[in-house]
Amino acid sequence: MKTIKNISTAAILFSTLLLGITITNPTNTAQADNATTETNDRVVSNTIVYEEGNSVVNTSRVTGTVGYQQAVVAPAGYKLADPTNNFVTLLDGVNPRIYVKVTKLAMSDPVTTTINYIDSATNQPVGKQTLTGYEDQSFALNAPNLYKLDNSNDTTYTLIKNVYSRKVYVSPEKLAAGEITNTVRYRIKGTGIYVGQQTLVSGKPGSQQAYEAPAGYRLAFNQSSVYFISSDRAHSIHIADVQKDESAGQTKVNFVELGTGVVIGNTMINGDFGQTLPISFPNGYEPINSADQNLVLRPYETQKDILVKKSNKDTNNDNGTVQKNNLLVKSLTDAPLYDVNGKKISNRSLGLNSEWASDRYMVLNGTTYYHVSTNEWAKASDMLIYYGFNSTVTTKDGVNVPLFSANGTQSNRNLSPNTKWATDKYATINGVKMFRVSTNEWVRGTDLK
Repeated sequence: MKTIKNISTAAILFSTLLLGITITNPTNTAQADNATTETNDRVVSNTIVYEEGNSVVNTSRVTGTVGYQQAVVAPAGYKLADPTNNFVTLLDGVNPRIYVKVTKLAMSDPVTTTINYIDSATNQPVGKQTLTGYEDQSFALNAPNLYKLDNSNDTTYTLIKNVYSRKVYVSPEKLAAGEITNTVRYRIKGTGIYVGQQTLVSGKPGSQQAYEAPAGYRLAFNQSSVYFISSDRAHSIHIADVQKDESAGQTKVNFVELGTGVVIGNTMINGDFGQTLPISFPNGYEPINSADQNLVLRPYETQKDILVKKSNKDTNNDNGTVQKNNLLVKSLTDAPLYDVNGKKISNRSLGLNSEWASDRYMVLNGTTYYHVSTNEWAKASDMLIYYGFNSTVTTKDGVNVPLFSANGTQSNRNLSPNTKWATDKYATINGVKMFRVSTNEWVRGTDLK
């Protein structure tokens, strides 16, 4: 599933690419790939204490299960003492403390530099990134969404005193065959006030995307949760109504590479406090901790660092055959969910008539499953497969045309002959190609001109 990214990247928190740790408890020094630390389901809070020599320079509070391997990032103005280890293992006990050794960066007054991203073809600005830290501190540069850096030497930038701005040239990313770009904006319902930043998204005309409300907001009642990429310029800007919600929250997840400490990407998780939400990982990476497949949204946790490693596997299942696809699916029932091994997930399901984008399908022991979230699959028998199709259809002359539900049951409603109807999807239902003309009403292709 694609993630919508802001064109203007928010100011980056203090960080460094030179990371590592020294931990006073020797049981925590093993690399995560070889760790044999006993784990259990007991959730604990640990305090990580960052020390330079015998002086405490910062502390952070982290929550997880006993044995969880927590990524660590040095405080502003410091780097971790050992660049090969960049995690700690959470301990059981009463208010356990884990000590991490750090060393100072070359200190000076705080330095702020604005990176201005310039389209090299048009010489026009397309975004900016503000870096704040200390001289000699390095940051990863993030090109605006749908752009790439022209010069590979610009992947990192080191702060220099008295350099307040710099131009970095970028080029548009080459879109996949048939893809186009659309714009998304979020508006407070009943007002002309827009919140969040305008974003660009890409996809093929008719493909489905999901709205992602800004932090502290939720999609307004009756606001659709999805939209379709449009090639029509008049419909290429999508406006979603949102409303303020104190129970809604947002956590920024940083993916920290094991052994290097490099933050190789991030994502924003939005939802309600207390919800357990799936995490989408960068391509080619997987979490060190199996518990990191999902995130519990907490009011005090606005940012979380997660330890990841490179992976060549598309899935950890050796029994099923996984193939990539790009489908839209709709649940025909309160559909149970399964893991990649076909085991039913007891506390999760898809609501009736809910719509999902699926990027993969799997055939396991003769049963077909569609991938609908990070580690969750739905049986094909519980889903309707359909395709985006923004167009108009016209019923045949002479007789009223019957309507059908998504499961193929004929309705008591009909369409008048020779009338035009807007449609946004088509699907094969009970072996017949049908077009959707209302929320849960479909017309057979054989009844159209």
